Amino acid sequence: MKVSEQDLTYQRELIWNNCVNILVDILDDKKYKFMEDDIILRRQKKFIDTTNIRGKNKYKSVNILKTYLKTEDKGLAEQVFWNTVRNKTS
Repeated sequence: MKVSEQDLTYQRELIWNNCVNILVDILDDKKYKFMEDDIILRRQKKFIDTTNIRGKNKYKSVNILKTYLKTEDKGLAEQVFWNTVRNKTS
């Protein structure tokens, strides 16, 4: 069964929206306050795997989220994150 380009675009937007929701929850200190970074990254990977999307850059959102979580300069990492999201979803 072939998947149309429109379906792939929709799946990619869902992946990035999930990543945005995770980052917003981290910034608001809601449910991710006491979680380890690996658990947060695993949740994003699990969401990506449930979409069954193919491609070499399907884990780009995980890499960007990992960069945000591991860096000490949160301002710059957040700026890179939002610029990447804006470029990927528009």
